[in-house]
Amino acid sequence: RKDTMPLARRGLGAVEPTLAREQGLALPMKPEHQEALLEVLYEGHCGLMPRESLSGMLLVQRVRDALMTAALERHASQRPLDAPVVLIAGSGHTRRDYAVPALLERRGRTSASVTFATPSATGDPAPSAMPYDYVVFTPSPEREDPCLRLREQQRHPVGLRGTPVPSDPREPARAPAR
Repeated sequence: RKDTMPLARRGLGAVEPTLAREQGLALPMKPEHQEALLEVLYEGHCGLMPRESLSGMLLVQRVRDALMTAALERHASQRPLDAPVVLIAGSGHTRRDYAVPALLERRGRTSASVTFATPSATGDPAPSAMPYDYVVFTPSPEREDPCLRLREQQRHPVGLRGTPVPSDPREPARAPAR
């Protein structure tokens, strides 16, 4: 995460120019793809991040996709043409509409996208409507709600050195009691 902060703050200027050019990072996303990715990021942060603060995260996600695509292309170039190359990544990186498979397709490569999903209580769209070639539904594992920790951090924010962040920015931060 610390490596992504400069990228989120500085934007495309922090990206190696060859990667940006070869992977089309300077090209705008289709509006519907950008909206879909922003919604994934918003939901992935439990609805706690202001939507307007997600543009840096959107760029980080796109750069990660570009880096994975470049790595796959490097590996594929060293293998026979019919030999598969496999990427195991989170579902956000394996979407056909805007993630690694879309970047591979733009570069003339074929791919198959597989995701594992847990059925939701509200009902999922038909697998054919999801942005993957194959959807495998699995039972939901027993786990703590991942949003609980984020909500707790939001109630008690901590700075980079473990110092509590003051609720009033004019108030100096105090070191934690030892």
